Amino acid sequence: MKNIKNFLIPFTLTAGALLISFNTYGDSNIYHLSTQAPEYTHEKPDFAAMPVKEKKETFIKLALIGINSANNEICAERKEVKDIQKSLDKNKKINNKQEKRLNTFAEYYKVDYQNLSSEQVIQKLLIRIDTAPQSFVLAQAILESGWGTSRFATEYNNYFGLHCFEDGCGAKAEKADVYMEIFRTPGDSILGYYYRLNTGGAFEDFRQVRAKTNGKSNQVDDLLNTLSNYSELSGDEYKQRLLSVIDYNNLRQYDTPTCGNTH
Repeated sequence: MKNIKNFLIPFTLTAGALLISFNTYGDSNIYHLSTQAPEYTHEKPDFAAMPVKEKKETFIKLALIGINSANNEICAERKEVKDIQKSLDKNKKINNKQEKRLNTFAEYYKVDYQNLSSEQVIQKLLIRIDTAPQSFVLAQAILESGWGTSRFATEYNNYFGLHCFEDGCGAKAEKADVYMEIFRTPGDSILGYYYRLNTGGAFEDFRQVRAKTNGKSNQVDDLLNTLSNYSELSGDEYKQRLLSVIDYNNLRQYDTPTCGNTH
């Protein structure tokens, strides 16, 4: 597989990068990562030039590296919140440092914590700080980016069809009056995707279903039912296309438990 080495770094997330990012950047860059190898940031395989089999194998391999790295970051956040919860259960209170961390998480994940108890904040955060099955994320990246060949994937690292909603906020679509988010690296795109699912008002059903189905064998199918607001396609048509991508490419083989099932 050619050019893989040059793509590994931008698809891989630096340890601790997500926590660093939302303490460092402004709202427009909250999921940007700092890479340890900036010389590779703009080098990606030319998926369009590859034979189909090679293109699929390369895309899946590289996407999984980024997805699993993002999952590790989010699971580490969830574990920190769970540890604070254990401390609260044991001591009936939390210290100032723990309270500050909870508030930081709450601000990032858009939880209005001002009039909530620590336990209430924790419960709301645990609904939001979680991941999704790899097959689910892969299928959306594949469908939205055309196996990494779309204009927005190749030029702007937007692999999930993520829109932004202010004039000039991103790259304008050629045939529609919409703007697409611009990401510095493919890894940023994965975090941006998770951030949308974990905080967006349109994905409240997704988060509730995820929490209820963690550990269940049919979780992917249940989650697909919540994506009616993700695409301009009808909910059922979008779901069926994603299911076809998952089943035809045997993507469920890559699934591991979400961090909500392990933490």
